[in-house]
Amino acid sequence: MKLVLSGISFAVALALALPVVALAQENWQVSLTKKQGRAAAQIAQQKQPTVMAISPDGAWGNSWGTQTLDQGKARAIQYCRQNLKPGQRDCMVYAVNGKPVLPAVVSTKRVSKVYKPLSARSAAAFFGLAAVNFRGNPELALADYQALKANPAHALRGDSRLQAVLKGKSLMHARKSPEFAIALEARGGEQHARGNSGVIWMRFDRWVATRDGLLCLYNRVWSTGKQAGTECYIINQIANGKVSGAWASKPRTNRPLLVIAGDARYGNAR
Repeated sequence: MKLVLSGISFAVALALALPVVALAQENWQVSLTKKQGRAAAQIAQQKQPTVMAISPDGAWGNSWGTQTLDQGKARAIQYCRQNLKPGQRDCMVYAVNGKPVLPAVVSTKRVSKVYKPLSARSAAAFFGLAAVNFRGNPELALADYQALKANPAHALRGDSRLQAVLKGKSLMHARKSPEFAIALEARGGEQHARGNSGVIWMRFDRWVATRDGLLCLYNRVWSTGKQAGTECYIINQIANGKVSGAWASKPRTNRPLLVIAGDARYGNAR
């Protein structure tokens, strides 16, 4: 196995962590549009913590029932930002648990670039591809998958270096359809996919990537509560974030992926 890990440079990582970069700043006297007002009244009835984020140009996003308030604030802003257009003023947290938290006048910022999920092309242009290079062993990876399929207790040996560079990234289908983003978190992750009725999501509680290139997502559960079991992908090669490989259940069908250097599940702006 040849493994070259260039990762994301410190400067890029720092830039991703910094606040949204704006084109200009201006003051705005806080007020809600009629649609924002109706949305604020509706979210006040939801399970706490509730958070509402708004843009002076009419966009808004709501979240409720998250594990932490900080998570709720982040989600509300992300949902709001996916409704922005370049040149519009950025989103900000307006209310927490139904109570406004903004002062009467705030400084606003205009955004120059917007990402709206779940387009792989847009995600690659916004976040960039992760600078990861890897070569697997498809035959051994398939054998490992077949052993797992025959015996769910079969233990896969994770490769710490490969897992380290995939953690915090998103996997997306390189082609236009189907549209999905698999976020690989430190512990588990989520897959968001576009269906006929909109975006649906699935949670998995852990994942493993082996030295031969077998990536498995364990104990997947849809947001509806329906169990989906374990799914695996065979990584033949990763070249600067472009993945060639196949889903292990159909190893002869090439399904290229992209390793996105960011969380492509939610909207974002800068």
